[in-house]
Amino acid sequence: MINMRNILRKTMLFAMVLVASTALSQNKIYHVSPNGTGDGSSWDNATKLANALKQAVAGDQIWVQGFEQITDKSQLYIPDTADGFTLKSGVKLYGGFEGREVNIADRQTLGKPYQLKYRSVLSGDIDGNDVVDNTNLIFPANTTRQDNATHVLTLDMAPSSGVNNNGYPTVVNGFTIIGGHADGNGEYGGGIYITGDNTGGGVYSVERCFFINNYATQGGAVYVGDAVKNVSNNTSLINQCVVYNNVAGERSALENKAGGIYLAGEGTVVNTSIFNNENG
Repeated sequence: MINMRNILRKTMLFAMVLVASTALSQNKIYHVSPNGTGDGSSWDNATKLANALKQAVAGDQIWVQGFEQITDKSQLYIPDTADGFTLKSGVKLYGGFEGREVNIADRQTLGKPYQLKYRSVLSGDIDGNDVVDNTNLIFPANTTRQDNATHVLTLDMAPSSGVNNNGYPTVVNGFTIIGGHADGNGEYGGGIYITGDNTGGGVYSVERCFFINNYATQGGAVYVGDAVKNVSNNTSLINQCVVYNNVAGERSALENKAGGIYLAGEGTVVNTSIFNNENG
């Protein structure tokens, strides 16, 4: 006698496995190089960063090639407009690749986890003319920075069209971030600006990153907006980073505008060096 209950259970189990396998197979890895012209499916077919950021969805990863020696502007990742780059909720952005790795763990270090041998540099200096002068440092009076992107990288934590309702974390790992200049109309977060209501999605993690020479009205290197929360019993982290020579607010002001990191929303800063930043 056929046991219909067992058949039904096996059918449902098979369907669940099939759905899970399909979901996993849809998660993509995009390979990026500064001058990539391919579809990003491999290092040999690398694409540009802007293209990968546009196509990636929650659960996808973006692997970005770095360089042992940075000698030319062509080795940097520079946005086309002053809006900078934008990372969608639930996408994982990894730097520090030589350009032939098959696993994230293959990235080489210089002896410490945050010292990746190959540096992937995101720069807000669109015209490539930044100069740190002795008088104005990187404050708005320094006219060489007028062309710079407001935010080098924006993390849009708000899930859109139901995407990321499974709570994928949004990750930035293994980058040097320089030249953000958020000086207009009280703009925040020159290096990374983390914004959006993430209660329907996941947390963020900024790891193994160097922040240098970023300016903002508040939160020179990193600003976390007040709508960003810890969700699903998970904690957002800024971990194993170096925050150095960033600036916020007005020159010679006494108030703390967080030259380094400002958390209006939620997050935890651990194992991170924050030093020599102006105004907090």
